[in-house]
Amino acid sequence: MEELLLPAAALPAALPEGFGVGASSSSNSIVAAAAAEGGGGGRDSAGDEAAGGSDGLGLDGDIDALCQLISARVPSSREGSEAGAGEGDLDELLGALAPSSPLAQRLSPRLSPSAMPLDGLGADTDLPEPTLALPAEVATSVKGFSMIAKFNLRCEVDLRQVTFRVRHAEFNPRKHSSVTIRLIEPRVTALVRASGSCTVAGTVDEDALKLSAKKVVRLIQLSGHEEVRFCGYKVVCMMAKASMGFPIRLDQLAAKWRRNALYEPEVYCGCVFKTMRPRVTYLLTAGGKVMVSGLTNMKDINEAVKRIHPILSEFRS
Repeated sequence: MEELLLPAAALPAALPEGFGVGASSSSNSIVAAAAAEGGGGGRDSAGDEAAGGSDGLGLDGDIDALCQLISARVPSSREGSEAGAGEGDLDELLGALAPSSPLAQRLSPRLSPSAMPLDGLGADTDLPEPTLALPAEVATSVKGFSMIAKFNLRCEVDLRQVTFRVRHAEFNPRKHSSVTIRLIEPRVTALVRASGSCTVAGTVDEDALKLSAKKVVRLIQLSGHEEVRFCGYKVVCMMAKASMGFPIRLDQLAAKWRRNALYEPEVYCGCVFKTMRPRVTYLLTAGGKVMVSGLTNMKDINEAVKRIHPILSEFRS
């Protein structure tokens, strides 16, 4: 469509020269609307601007015209309830410009923190509460097979000195900035950093893992660091496995629980299923095997298996 330009004769005589012929159609329409709805007030203000000179034209004139248009739509009487109604209407019009999507609302600096949907975001992705008890054969198949814990030595460690004095210690600064100590009994691997932070991992139970961590501390003490201490021991991750006892249709599971399940058979044969409460990651196979990770004790792992069992039963093949 061709743009419709208002002729110079159609505009009020008191408007500035910048709003005449040659200005954009949007500027002409804005000024015309402001003059029509604002009445004499809009023409007087425009006449004052014209009397001041013809230099302040262009963008400033457009902004003034927009302000006149908004002022014309707000009721002139601002006493009592009418003032509140007029301001409410204006706030409602301006509020329509606020972002509508949840992500945009969280990133918007104008939105109040109390209005941010943080608590409700992702609440519908949790699993329903289990109503039936976990079968005995499934409960007995839940076993933890790997644990990771961390602790601190409360001092800096000379990694080269530890490597030269501790057997089964490996250190290659080109590949990794920590010393790897491998224990034979129990079979545990420890990573010792120069800052004193240590991580131990192995396929043992909680007591054996803690005993292995104390052995690592003792080895570092014998390497010439007598000031080291065993502090802040904490299990950060535990992995367990279980067997459902029946095959699972992973494609139907991923189609129904698309917010939680990630299944790409061309990339990996298993299905990754994640939940928010509890924050767990399940690795499911078509044969009915389940690997659980993200928790720190067996009690929570048993509860997680109890939650996932009714859902997997729906897709028994």
